[in-house]
Amino acid sequence: VIITAFQLLTFAFGPPPGDDTDDAKTATRMHHVALLKYFNFDYSRETIFLPELMVVCGIMAVFLLIALLGLDEFMDRCVARAYDLPMYKAERLSFAPAHLLVKFLSALRGFTYLFVQLCSTVLVVPMVQVIAGAAHCVESNDFGGLVVSNAPHIECLHPKHIQILAVLLALVPLYLFLLAPFAVVAGDALYVPAECMFEWRFW
Repeated sequence: VIITAFQLLTFAFGPPPGDDTDDAKTATRMHHVALLKYFNFDYSRETIFLPELMVVCGIMAVFLLIALLGLDEFMDRCVARAYDLPMYKAERLSFAPAHLLVKFLSALRGFTYLFVQLCSTVLVVPMVQVIAGAAHCVESNDFGGLVVSNAPHIECLHPKHIQILAVLLALVPLYLFLLAPFAVVAGDALYVPAECMFEWRFW
């Protein structure tokens, strides 16, 4: 919650464009930290546009699968069943096969809950920025028309750009819709059972 509030404040009190004062430079650094831009690599936005967008779409798709299929609860059941295995109860060593299985499943469960929490809190603003950049078009002197601001080699509303928008249109509305209950509880999936997703009273 604190990090999300920090991110929103950097938008509200962010540096004005074209301001080279010391205060503006400090605000810019804080803005980058809030948006998880810790490292300033020398790269072309055009080069990372598609890989970055693919990663964001992949993250949203996995989040949707976890939320809709209740994979977090499935991992809870797997861990519980692993603890109930006769082999686990009979073993005396912590590195025995059944104990290792329990540790692996517990780690996977922890990763699932952490993934949902990150997708519902600190990753929301950076991902929305990437998505907005894919839909933002600007005038281009080279092409004589509109191009994607973060990828000047892609002309707006041409086949490649339409494909990108179609994928985003399929993922983003559902992601933002299902994000609401998780955002309310700071991304803690324990408070959002899968059956609640299909219960109209819950909404």
